[in-house]
Amino acid sequence: MFKKHDSFFVSPETFLQMKDAYLQIPTEEIGIANVYRSSDGVAHAISNSCAHRGMALHDEPIGQARLACRYHGWRYCNRGHVKPNRVVGRNVEIALPKVELSKYGGFVANEKIDKAELDAVVKLINCKVDINPIHFECMPHNSNWKWLVENVLEAYHLDFVHRKSFVEQGFEMTSDIVNERIGDSSTMFLPKKRFGRGFYKHGYVFPNLFLSNTSDFITFCSIVMSLSIDRTNLYWFLYPGKKMGSLPNEMQNDLALQAINFTRKVLAEDREMVEAQQRGSGAENQSRNLTKIEPRIEWFYESLQKKGIQ
Repeated sequence: MFKKHDSFFVSPETFLQMKDAYLQIPTEEIGIANVYRSSDGVAHAISNSCAHRGMALHDEPIGQARLACRYHGWRYCNRGHVKPNRVVGRNVEIALPKVELSKYGGFVANEKIDKAELDAVVKLINCKVDINPIHFECMPHNSNWKWLVENVLEAYHLDFVHRKSFVEQGFEMTSDIVNERIGDSSTMFLPKKRFGRGFYKHGYVFPNLFLSNTSDFITFCSIVMSLSIDRTNLYWFLYPGKKMGSLPNEMQNDLALQAINFTRKVLAEDREMVEAQQRGSGAENQSRNLTKIEPRIEWFYESLQKKGIQ
């Protein structure tokens, strides 16, 4: 699990700007916390345990809902302060424990991240997440977070795992793939080989943010959130690409639905593989590799070792 001193991404800022939007993260200080954006624009990770009797305030890891307890009806504002009720009255100072988060380049993070690397990756991928997402979900994984990162950083598995998804859309593993390292982060460019022109640009911002641009029609954003040594949440968001807005509304709606279903399918295909890795190798990394690993994965582990992240 990421530690207090580690820098990691929490959420796109635009997601938290949506009404009552939240997602959950683990913290060393206050355990599981719900991340909300307050009216003054500050993002806080607020304890998920009700101040009254300790009831979990949210069971779902992501959604749009008020911060409230279903046991006795205690409600809280997006800064964690209790709202007036029959037990505490109106003049209250009760507030849930919270941790203030930071904002960098359109994202919320637990502390200062490398904005230069983030900006460079966003520019190369040529994507924006500065409007409300068209969809968001969380996909839990029974595996260590590093297996998820490894899986996304290499394209070698494309022809085998994604035969019924990426390959059917005209993307194949070829020598045309271009990888570029940007400090601890990296990018990949994959041209479409069949069914017309197109591309898939993928960016990784260390340690847990992924961005991709599919032919300028759909932008994908995901954040890997380590819960424990063998449990990880994958939060993912879809945004309209710059070409999507030029389509008629009916076509935009159809494309959005296709993108949602396609993303669910691809992520489910990947989850099966990374959970099998967890069963085969546990939480270890690289110990079972008998051949030289792909460059982006090698860069990833170099950065982990340099920063002392477990």
